[in-house]
Amino acid sequence: MQQPELNQKQIEELAEMLELAKTTERQARELNEMAIAFQEKWKRRLESRPSTQH
Repeated sequence: MQQPELNQKQIEELAEMLELAKTTERQARELNEMAIAFQEKWKRRLESRPSTQH
């Protein structure tokens, strides 16, 4: 089965969607990195606190 050819408008729309997907992926990766850094920061703070358990 042969795929129909895309017209110029469809090609432009696909290119725009691809760029949006790339941007979304980059932003998700950056958010993940920030969340990991935040988690590590607070874990270190919690671990460095003097124990209140007896």
